[in-house]
Amino acid sequence: MRRRIALKAALTGRLSPCLKLRRWTQVSGQAPGRDPLFGLLLFSGIGAIIGYLGTAALAVALHFVAQARPVTRLVSAVTGTLLAGLGYLPFLWMNWKSSGPDSGPPEETFLGYFLRNWNDPFVIVFLAGGLITALLYDHLARRFNRATAKV
Repeated sequence: MRRRIALKAALTGRLSPCLKLRRWTQVSGQAPGRDPLFGLLLFSGIGAIIGYLGTAALAVALHFVAQARPVTRLVSAVTGTLLAGLGYLPFLWMNWKSSGPDSGPPEETFLGYFLRNWNDPFVIVFLAGGLITALLYDHLARRFNRATAKV
């Protein structure tokens, strides 16, 4: 009996965020199409793919940096920030391509547009996200190395 209650509690505990999100999409109508669960799953999947690709890019970049020099927190932070800046370039390119009159072709060069918009708050959010992700990755990797060294 106890085992059955524990299993039911574990399943409901794990499923409850999904159920809450489904209810939220039904109530708010924020998902596209007729099925709000499809929209939730679609955007969650896209976000997960982007997040995992960013993490993989950070890990691969740090691996290659580690071949040249020891990876310190500063190296991790700079690498994460640079990768976030590279990840922002496609968004900047799309904005530049539609920056002309009536969302037409641009009137200025990409470099001029980049220099004019380098202090956009969205850039700061991207760079801060890359910095925080890199430092968290570095912290967790160092903690894992310390834990395995003690064993």
